[in-house]
Amino acid sequence: MPPPRHPRTTRGVPTPHGPDVDPADVRLPRARQGNAPQATTVMLLAEFGIHPRPWFGAGPLATLVTDIGTTPAGARAVLQRLVRRGVLERRQDGRHAFYRLTGPTATALAHGGRALATFTARAEQWGGTWTVIAFSSPQHADTRRATLRARLRWRGFAPLYDGVWCSPDDPHELGSLLEPGTDLTFTVLRAQHLPLDLPGAKGPLDVWDLDATRTAYQDFLTRWEAIAPQVAGGRLRGADAVRARTQVTDDYRRFAALDPRLPAATMPPGWPRARAWELFCQVYDALAEPALAHVLDVTGMGEDEVRAHTVADLASGRLLDALRGAL
Repeated sequence: MPPPRHPRTTRGVPTPHGPDVDPADVRLPRARQGNAPQATTVMLLAEFGIHPRPWFGAGPLATLVTDIGTTPAGARAVLQRLVRRGVLERRQDGRHAFYRLTGPTATALAHGGRALATFTARAEQWGGTWTVIAFSSPQHADTRRATLRARLRWRGFAPLYDGVWCSPDDPHELGSLLEPGTDLTFTVLRAQHLPLDLPGAKGPLDVWDLDATRTAYQDFLTRWEAIAPQVAGGRLRGADAVRARTQVTDDYRRFAALDPRLPAATMPPGWPRARAWELFCQVYDALAEPALAHVLDVTGMGEDEVRAHTVADLASGRLLDALRGAL
């Protein structure tokens, strides 16, 4: 992408969109505090445009982008910028233009959806071993070094030191990151941390700002616990449902990187990960039907062309399997 840069709550660890996607293939927009138009438009298309990767008419798609908080003129500008980024592809049929996600973008977002829907469960399966990558490069290889750092962040690694990065996850297809012939030398280890009661001792968990992450969780809970009763009561319909579903996803997805993804027993007391996960699932799945109904109404498309996914769909990998068969 180059990979998106996300809020620095974790001291430089951005939201991963999935461990098996090469970020060089896709340039998703940067996520910023609040709901930026390009980022929320991508979230909208992640909800309704991954599979079967439909072509949306320019007018209806601009209407949907407007529904989630952009002006009509701004919506069309956003679509043009996403085409330039390679996030969307555009085709012309006479006087009518159509847009859809590119294949690499759809794949990246499907990986991201799976990472979002599974990181809480994966955290509880951690066996106490860290993946550590140490690397060095010549001084003239600044660009390659920056690319490697961005790709490591993409895969959920965090910088313990400048050339030493760590992740609690098992290594995932690191060959696409640590390519031969790039002037980099590196070592990959699976290691346990030995805590030493000495001045200057630093552990992998120190990379994450736990106070800031707890605050981010609490902000999420405060916002969406207030909205959840309206969702459960079916009071969010039409554009409101689409906007809420897009925003809850955009808000929650940051925790896949903000949270260290370690078992709750190793985290500070009262760690709010489980509460946030339950709330996200409740809101996201309950909004599937009303949000899809609005998208179908605006676009005039059928349910065989546009679908809404559940958390179970995201976690199962079915979207990735469908994309592999279609691309």
